[in-house]
Amino acid sequence: MNGVCTIVLWLPSRLFSDQSGDYPMKLVTKLAWFAAAALILAPAAHANTYEDRLAELRSKFKASDKNKDGKLTLQEAKEGGMSRIAANFSRVDADNDGYVTLAQLEAQLAARFK
Repeated sequence: MNGVCTIVLWLPSRLFSDQSGDYPMKLVTKLAWFAAAALILAPAAHANTYEDRLAELRSKFKASDKNKDGKLTLQEAKEGGMSRIAANFSRVDADNDGYVTLAQLEAQLAARFK
């Protein structure tokens, strides 16, 4: 952990130092720049994660929907390796019709990433 702290403190000082090797910017200013950069980059990383999860969900749903009716039953979820869906099926199947649709799963995924 100490190495990580050293890098976090060293990197901004190297990025914002002048050519003489002097470090004219105060530590607080350096950390503020570093924090601002992290905040700017965070939404892009979050979006990629959501898109990756969405693609994975769609792929698993398609593979698990054996009869290709666009509905995933508890049995299909179990047999298709969608263990989280199977374990939480009664919660995911909010309207208690015995199946979940891709749209329902996408909505739940989107709610988790808000």
